[in-house]
Amino acid sequence: MTLFYQTQLTDDARKYLNERGIEDATIAAFRVGWAGKDWSAASEYLKRKATADRQLLDSGIAKKNERGQLSDKFRNRIMFPIADSAGRVIGFSGRIFGEDASPEAPKYLNSPETSLFHKSRILYGFDKAR
Repeated sequence: MTLFYQTQLTDDARKYLNERGIEDATIAAFRVGWAGKDWSAASEYLKRKATADRQLLDSGIAKKNERGQLSDKFRNRIMFPIADSAGRVIGFSGRIFGEDASPEAPKYLNSPETSLFHKSRILYGFDKAR
């Protein structure tokens, strides 16, 4: 999923990050990416990789909408992968960004607690500091 988000990073998002003092090398090292405005781009990508719906829901990448269909949890967000101490991505944090972003949406949205991701046990960037 990290690679998918990385390949989606827009020039506008990169420019915003650069203006905030984040260099391209840092963007690459931390594998920062982009979740676009599509309702199911990430879910469809993972389904093409033979990922089961239950895995998408359990990982927090997708949720069920009112009609019972899968939709992406992260949209219109700059995506920051959250890794464990060994560098394995176990969750994401997304910062709202872009003209298509809803003003009512939370500024930051994290992956939900899962069997792998426990927010209180993870320090962002710890794998890089080692």
